[in-house]
Amino acid sequence: MGGYALSGSRGRSEVVTLILTGVAANAVASAVIAFLTFSGDQAAHEQIVFWRLGSPASAR
Repeated sequence: MGGYALSGSRGRSEVVTLILTGVAANAVASAVIAFLTFSGDQAAHEQIVFWRLGSPASAR
């Protein structure tokens, strides 16, 4: 819903604008996640990276 609201202008939104808004939102979110990942300690960094890559090592 947020991407749809950001891409709209004058009550309508085009498909290309909606897709590009989603790509831009994804880039911003990825940058924030990367910053938070690398600002933590080494153990937290390793756990986050393995979790994002799909490691089931810490699954319960």
